[in-house]
Amino acid sequence: YYDQTPMHRAACGGYIGVMEDLIDAGADWNATDDYDFTPGKWAWASDENMTCQYLYARFVHRGPNGTTFPLGPPPHYGLPENVGLRHFNPEPTPPMMMETFDEVTKIAKEEGLVEP
Repeated sequence: YYDQTPMHRAACGGYIGVMEDLIDAGADWNATDDYDFTPGKWAWASDENMTCQYLYARFVHRGPNGTTFPLGPPPHYGLPENVGLRHFNPEPTPPMMMETFDEVTKIAKEEGLVEP
């Protein structure tokens, strides 16, 4: 669908093992579909945090000596938690959404629904 590759579909479903097999067979981990989404962006859109972390650790991050994958064991591969998820977010959270979140949090604290 929509010019998606098997890598897009595997990333969307969080199938890291399938993605590894596809990569070993020469699949493009960064191909775009008709929506201009890469497998990493589809993983982000599907809330597949560990898939984002895997792709980031394997292809994007560079260690101090230019080393790449793996820097550590899964699920974070030696990197800060959620760094992959943040990397593949197609755009930052709009400030208006953050303000709304802050307002809701403030009201919830005032009403005793969450601890201050």
